[in-house]
Amino acid sequence: MCRSRLGRVMGLAALALAMSAGVARAAGNSCSPLDYGAVGDGLTDNTTAIQSAIKACATKGGGIVRLSMVDGKGTYLTSPILLASHVKLQLDVGVTLLGTNDHTKYARAFLNYPYHANEALVSAYQAVDTGIVGSGTIDGQGGITAANGGPAWWSLKQAPGATINGITYYAAPYTDIPTSYGVPRPWLVEFYQCTNVTVNGITLTNSPMWNLVFRYSTNITVSEYTVTVTPNPLVAHTDGIDVVGSSHLTLMRLNISNGGDSVALKSGLPLNVPIPHDPKEAGLPQLPTHDVFILNSTFSNGNGIVVGSEAVNGVYNVLARNIVGTSTSYGLLIESGRTRGSQATGDYNIMVDNMTLTNARQPLVINAYSPASDGPTEPPHDPPGAIAATTPNIHDITVSGLRATGATEESLIAGLPESRIRNVNLTNVNITTSNSTAGFQLRNMTGTFTDVTITLHAGAPSFVVQENVTVTTAGSTPPIANTPRRGR
Repeated sequence: MCRSRLGRVMGLAALALAMSAGVARAAGNSCSPLDYGAVGDGLTDNTTAIQSAIKACATKGGGIVRLSMVDGKGTYLTSPILLASHVKLQLDVGVTLLGTNDHTKYARAFLNYPYHANEALVSAYQAVDTGIVGSGTIDGQGGITAANGGPAWWSLKQAPGATINGITYYAAPYTDIPTSYGVPRPWLVEFYQCTNVTVNGITLTNSPMWNLVFRYSTNITVSEYTVTVTPNPLVAHTDGIDVVGSSHLTLMRLNISNGGDSVALKSGLPLNVPIPHDPKEAGLPQLPTHDVFILNSTFSNGNGIVVGSEAVNGVYNVLARNIVGTSTSYGLLIESGRTRGSQATGDYNIMVDNMTLTNARQPLVINAYSPASDGPTEPPHDPPGAIAATTPNIHDITVSGLRATGATEESLIAGLPESRIRNVNLTNVNITTSNSTAGFQLRNMTGTFTDVTITLHAGAPSFVVQENVTVTTAGSTPPIANTPRRGR
């Protein structure tokens, strides 16, 4: 994507956002759950009332299902609800949609399973022109003890099972779920195979697991969107936004503070691994994620912007612009591995422009050795493997205007000897780190570094160059010694 095209697309996206937000608040019928007995006292089960209002609105051709404050009360307890085409849920200021802590009302979600009912508190399935708007809150009560006295969602444990090809899976009944995914729990909001989705103004908090999930959906606008996790913002796997096999998304003015990926771009794991002909995966689409704009957003505590590692169908055409990160694990993380890559489609045309990071552990990581955090220690050199369908194919990555202070570990670009990370272009990158080993590690990659400055612990090298590195330097970037390709 060239810059002129990106500018035009962003302008159109902003216009569409303004129009969609206005339409969401004004168009269509108004269908109040209060007419069906909803009570915002935080105790009454409003599932039937809210679902009845959604059904009535859909029958009329669409409109707004609005939850509002009544006599100072606005906390509406509910079990999972399902949105419909041409129906948007509106939560007025001060309103909280409160997810029940009765765990029996939910199903467990996993990105490699097709949609099934109740895997999110609020979901939409194959809906057109739908979404959630308003200034209210959806609270998943992830840290609250279950209704039967059992552990809260965040406290669930599951023993590990078999390790296959370096990937550890859970013991029964989750033998097809990698432990890196986390113990499967419900999501808070999910749109599955939906078109024309608007999410505007809402706050999601205390999700059992992922907060806002788009799977196999297209034409999506998310804006003025907030995620919090209380009282501990570091609860694992509470991702802010997860995009799986979806396209044409504009994500603007996000404010995400969480313990998982801030924004995660995925396209799935390999099918039928480790269970051949896994019946739970039947009918799952195999689509790339592409054409994603992440703009004018602030992230804290989580992992920053993450591409992969569950991306066997590829991720491409991504722009992140005007991003501020505080105490995140990364600024940009692109991760893949020999069993999780996309040789046919690849991960490419990923651009970051104007990112400011404070106390991010590793500002920039592009790693083809996932789930390991780095390649093997050299020497000896990693022998090249055979090219397979899941061999990573990462290329054309551009980062410009990255300023990072307070980093504690080295940044990293680590490709495979059989599949280098190609054409990484860094321009105007300034990283300050206290790491005593190196500022930047390079292996099995090619690129151009212009005005890349690393300030680090006295005596440590700015760049550690390992096998098979070809980098052209310019401007203030110090010379980088290229290394010959080894093996094949």
